[in-house]
Amino acid sequence: GQLTMQQSIINNYNANIIGVQEISTNGTVPSVGQTVFSSYQYQQLSNHKNYIAMMSKFPLSNVVVADFENQDPYDMTQYSETRAYMMADISVGGKTITWINTHLCLTPEYQYLQMKEIFDIMETKEYAIATGDFNIKPYTSISDDAYVNMVKQFADAGYNVANNKATGHTNTHTSATTATSLADLVSPHDDIITTGNIDILNVVFDTTKFSYLNGSAIDHIPVIATLKIN
Repeated sequence: GQLTMQQSIINNYNANIIGVQEISTNGTVPSVGQTVFSSYQYQQLSNHKNYIAMMSKFPLSNVVVADFENQDPYDMTQYSETRAYMMADISVGGKTITWINTHLCLTPEYQYLQMKEIFDIMETKEYAIATGDFNIKPYTSISDDAYVNMVKQFADAGYNVANNKATGHTNTHTSATTATSLADLVSPHDDIITTGNIDILNVVFDTTKFSYLNGSAIDHIPVIATLKIN
């Protein structure tokens, strides 16, 4: 089920980099990554319930794995979980690009603070990319302003956001593994953010998971895009 689906997505898009969240401890995604990617890192922190991973056809250098300074008390109370990010440099066309992959908390107030930490890092880099499950709530449950504030800091700085309301967002998450259409997805959790000198083109939301029913499917669909470095 999941292994076949992951391999299909990787093969279909021939991606150069993939950020993954919530990997189980059985190492399934690592095995997929190791067969395709030349550079591969994954990490589980002591208080993080799932692995996060970076897979790249470019070598990963200066790899950092860190807890966010701002942690969500709800996560800590309900799940005994800290939130973290992975960061590494890749070299493309003679340019060094800092890539951050993450999985944010559940409470909007602390999501904003964690996204601010990512923004502050990206602001120190000439070229930067952030990928992740940002856990942003559906528009129907919080005000538009509350959502916009999550990405406003990036937009105000001239950054590019793949899955945003201004250009027509797509929901990427559902709690039901048996989703059969985009209508079953309820939250725009997943995204790609780049500094303004990296264009985001040809954004696709892959629905391969819809063919894997009866509980064997992952609960998110991936966001795929072409990035153009200027």
